[in-house]
Amino acid sequence: MFDCGISSVDLHEGQFVVTKTTKLREGVVTVQLLEYEMKEGLIMPSELSRKRIKNASQATKIGKTEVCQIIKIEGGNIDLSLKQVDEKEKTEAMTQFKQNKLAYGIAEKAAKKLSLKTRAVYSKLKGRIEQYGELYNFLAAVKENTEIIDTGCDYERVLVEVITNEFKPEKVKIRADVDVNCYKSNGLAKIKEALAAGEAAEAEVEICLLNTPTFSITTTSNSKEEGFEKVRNVMDVIRSKIEESKGTFSIMSEPKIYGEKTKHNKLKFKETVSDDSNSSDSDE
Repeated sequence: MFDCGISSVDLHEGQFVVTKTTKLREGVVTVQLLEYEMKEGLIMPSELSRKRIKNASQATKIGKTEVCQIIKIEGGNIDLSLKQVDEKEKTEAMTQFKQNKLAYGIAEKAAKKLSLKTRAVYSKLKGRIEQYGELYNFLAAVKENTEIIDTGCDYERVLVEVITNEFKPEKVKIRADVDVNCYKSNGLAKIKEALAAGEAAEAEVEICLLNTPTFSITTTSNSKEEGFEKVRNVMDVIRSKIEESKGTFSIMSEPKIYGEKTKHNKLKFKETVSDDSNSSDSDE
């Protein structure tokens, strides 16, 4: 699956790791540690389940991904437990695994551009990984601020290219539904004037009749904040214009996002790092 280890955490007892079940034999389960170059570990029958089971296949299946806890490391042998993992620990371990997997995918694309093995990219970024805790954290920080990279370093520059290409902000559609009424003799004309004023107030905003007297106000934007601001501004203009004509304006559906894509948000930096974030190991 991966041609190198994708976690910066050294294996230790008590650690929760993501594994893949590869063998079931006489009640003993053999697994591979997915983030650690597919190292093998064993789960003894007593560590499979809190429930009474007749055979190992009731607890896991070949090919299934499981979160296990390391209970003993001795002489290269790794003993694990499946039953000692609760849902919270499982969720946290899987979240970290998905982040490490995402980071590996970015490093793999960069490696191809550089005609290197992915392992070599990890090696060259060793200093960055130590600084940020995980490769994912460094890449997420780069997405937020490309100025932290060493522009004289080929592999960091290529990483920026990959991140920029893979994680462009996705366009989102923002829409609100409103009722616009005017019961005066020239009410229809006044409604049209109010809607026209609304459309003229903002570029790239579309107003459509849904079902008299309900209209949708829609825009598509790379920025949620800008999109919401545009729609609300158009709503305010229409409200002001129709109320000047003694008409009524009511919100049927507040502005909200339709069909949002989330890939851009998968690479998101949350942690605080040291002030020396401009340092790198480009001399390797």
